[in-house]
Amino acid sequence: MQTAGKLFGSAISPDWTDTVVSLLQPARSRLDSVLQKMVFQMVLYSIWREHNSRRHGGVWVTRLTTAKNSRSIDKLFRNRISSLCYARAHPLKGLMKRWFEVT
Repeated sequence: MQTAGKLFGSAISPDWTDTVVSLLQPARSRLDSVLQKMVFQMVLYSIWREHNSRRHGGVWVTRLTTAKNSRSIDKLFRNRISSLCYARAHPLKGLMKRWFEVT
């Protein structure tokens, strides 16, 4: 909710099936749809990374508060978008701008 609550709006739910169903429905725009899917993947990645770290005796990644975890996901997300390096006329060129609008 803290990371991309504005992006998902009322479609966000703690129930995974509701969230997946909302991801499969057409969004308002293509950028929003791409951002929603990327955020979902990023959250899953963060949870799985912490799970593996705990399971294999590593350092617990998120002994963090929800706010710190949200900032970490935001930073990962911005780094991922900036690494894509879209050309001038690419349809997804405005991802970073849209991300800053919804966060």
